[in-house]
Amino acid sequence: MTRTRIRRSLIEVPGNIEESLDASKSFEADVVMLDIEDSVPATDAAKVAAREGIRRALRSGGFAGREVAIRVNRPGSPWFLDDARLAVDEGVQTVVIPKAYSADEMVFVEKYLDVIGAPPDLGLILIMETPGALLDLEIMAAKCPRINGIVGGASDYTLETGSFCFAARGEDGLDDAHLVYNRQRVLAVARANGWSALDGLLVAEPEDFDGARQVAMKIRRFGYDGCTMFYPPHIGIVNDVFMPRPQELAWADQVISAYRAIHEGGPPALYAGGRAVDLFHYNVARRVKYVAAELERTPVDVSK
Repeated sequence: MTRTRIRRSLIEVPGNIEESLDASKSFEADVVMLDIEDSVPATDAAKVAAREGIRRALRSGGFAGREVAIRVNRPGSPWFLDDARLAVDEGVQTVVIPKAYSADEMVFVEKYLDVIGAPPDLGLILIMETPGALLDLEIMAAKCPRINGIVGGASDYTLETGSFCFAARGEDGLDDAHLVYNRQRVLAVARANGWSALDGLLVAEPEDFDGARQVAMKIRRFGYDGCTMFYPPHIGIVNDVFMPRPQELAWADQVISAYRAIHEGGPPALYAGGRAVDLFHYNVARRVKYVAAELERTPVDVSK
């Protein structure tokens, strides 16, 4: 069974707003992403201010229990080199790379991280926002060993492809059929390489709790591990949606017990809850139990 990191929820925090940085230390998200990119104005002064704000926030502590990431500006931008150096100097676990246009850009990222002394275990999460990067995913997987996660970048991808439309709510969440290829390819490559796979929680209003749950459930059914989001009130909803349910855990226990019984001299037919069980069901059950065990072993603790 391929194991991925537990990343149910990733919250974007503007790096240039001190109040947001301070507040993020109490967020119960699995990943707190301190942002220098889209949420910060595209000026040298704003980017410098964001870097300094993030540096102060990290050095003052308070992020215990969460994976801390920095989203840098895209490779090739005027700000990428300084952004990446900040992440390495401050020892964050993860760097989030947006808007890469090709595998060549990601190879450059890997080489630059080596040059500035990044440890081998510094992780990279890709935000898949361009058609070129989507087509180059297998090359990236082969040449970029630091990648351990990927996000389906819906909004910018639809601008790149010309399929952007104002979101319309349907019976099953947002009308996002134009993202099916992106989501399937991202998920397939993530699973083939043991990466975590997240998708964007495309909910316009922070008070739209029903909408947030509806969209998160759709993303979970799609097979993803979690969601990225803008609004802190949605964190608890997303964490709950991606937490194995008691009935799922009960089913997993039945399946594992039934499957193992035949290999220990039990009856030749495999059944759990009146239904046939095979290796597929056994592996699904193991994955459910693994996720639950990891969440129990490493709960988010914001008291430190």
